[in-house]
Amino acid sequence: MTTFELTNASANSSNQWSEISAPGIDSWNQRLLDTDASYRQYPYWNDPYRKQHFVPRYLVYGSENHTAGYACVVTIGIPGFRIGLVQSGPVILAENTKMDAGFVQGLVEWAKQCGYVFLRFTNSDHELLDFIASGASSDQVDAFPFYGEPRQRLLVKQLQDDDKLLASFQSICRYEIRAANRAGYEIRVTDSPEEFAKVWPMFKAMARRKGFRLSSRPLSGWIDLVRRARPQQLARLYSAYLNGQCIQSILVIRYGKTAEYMIGALNVETLRGHVSPGCLIHWHAMRDFYRLGCEYYNLGAPGTILYQFKRKFRPTLVVNPLPVTVVIRPNLYRLWSLARRTVSPWHSRIRRLVYKQARQSTGISALNNKMKIPSMVLRQLV
Repeated sequence: MTTFELTNASANSSNQWSEISAPGIDSWNQRLLDTDASYRQYPYWNDPYRKQHFVPRYLVYGSENHTAGYACVVTIGIPGFRIGLVQSGPVILAENTKMDAGFVQGLVEWAKQCGYVFLRFTNSDHELLDFIASGASSDQVDAFPFYGEPRQRLLVKQLQDDDKLLASFQSICRYEIRAANRAGYEIRVTDSPEEFAKVWPMFKAMARRKGFRLSSRPLSGWIDLVRRARPQQLARLYSAYLNGQCIQSILVIRYGKTAEYMIGALNVETLRGHVSPGCLIHWHAMRDFYRLGCEYYNLGAPGTILYQFKRKFRPTLVVNPLPVTVVIRPNLYRLWSLARRTVSPWHSRIRRLVYKQARQSTGISALNNKMKIPSMVLRQLV
């Protein structure tokens, strides 16, 4: 158990934050597996964001002989006005560790030297967030609402016995698993980036049909992610085939003792009245990752479109605490806060309008042509 104590940092003056050199970054994909770190702290997840002009910076906290903490700071901005996003971090690397004020103050000092205006922290551990907030000048708001993570998630606690786990699901879920098996679905599993690229058009088609934004990450970014995840078997693509045709695909990733459903699609045109393989494909993913040590299966946020499907597995709703923003440069932060309060309402309204119009047309691309909005501007709006 990690304890947090705002004692004098000078007692552990040898502990400090320092950046990880480029050759050593990928090794943290393996090292973080032995912790409870979220995938949002892994290099394989963050490095592909460089294609979108985000810069992940990787830090460790400790002394020459002992590393106690780790953090990935996703950076946006220009020199002198940088914004740092610590998504589901920082990470405490060792159990039974006592963290003093230097853990927070050292990170603030590093951020100040590197020209950050603020650092926004999200985490499922409210004690860690409280410790961060009490150790520095902080604001209990999401200072960068334009890029965040869902606060809610639906977790299925896995069991060793298949029958007992199945019994914990809704009866309709068990029925659909049996029916999909009888229909003759073949579940194929791969970690190939090329295979992921093949099913991407199905993902895009479903997003257009449902009128929602598929992902802020482009296909090239997903392919890069899948490629980087291969050495540690951190990402797998599951596809359900019937009569040689791909009906559904889902991408599932793992971190620590959790596997999480990231993205997926069902091809309604090839389904043609057959029973859906949705419950079956997730069942296969659950049991595969359980054998890799994943005790939990995260179905993602409840949302609105897929909630009725997800509730078939009787997941537990978990809600994260509110983000904490640590203020590094107060004057610039006040300017940013004023701009954010001005822009945020319009950002949300424009995004809702785009989604509404997309559902009434053939998708976002059609809306782009109809309204003659340049594609770059449209991406920025949504």
